[in-house]
Amino acid sequence: GFDSEGDTVFGQVAFSLSCISDESDIVITQAYFAIESESLSGVSQPMRFTAEIAELDDLDYCSVKHREKIEYLGYEVSSQELGKTPRQIFMFDSSARQHLESFHRDKKTVNLIIRATSASRQKDALVNWQAIDSEQRPQLVIEYIERRKQALEAPQELQASLENGLVKLTWTNPEHA
Repeated sequence: GFDSEGDTVFGQVAFSLSCISDESDIVITQAYFAIESESLSGVSQPMRFTAEIAELDDLDYCSVKHREKIEYLGYEVSSQELGKTPRQIFMFDSSARQHLESFHRDKKTVNLIIRATSASRQKDALVNWQAIDSEQRPQLVIEYIERRKQALEAPQELQASLENGLVKLTWTNPEHA
């Protein structure tokens, strides 16, 4: 939300992808980020919240404020919706899933930033998200398949011959498991 000066207060959650197969060629078929709000305080005017993937070297305010924005997730959620349904799910679209695949390939941590937006920057308007140690801690859910993304080498020694009025093709397959 916004602090006592009306400056944006960012939320940040980091996920390691180390529990996903070590196989480098995976295709993420579905992914979502689920988080639950614990309380809303001082929110008198409508606010909206976005979740985004960000590249971060440091977790200080300046780094987060001036981060490289990679991809927004799903949709925005309103403070009114949080009052009705505390648990929110932010779906990864195909572009965001490709970013997850590259984070996995490069063995990087996924940093998600939650940020409030509002037409008027209310002061002392905050949403407290569930803590990591609560039963409803934030979750990154990923479904994937292991699949080769690059074509194998082309077959070698292609030969064509006529046998009994039919064309017979032979070749040598490339070495691959």
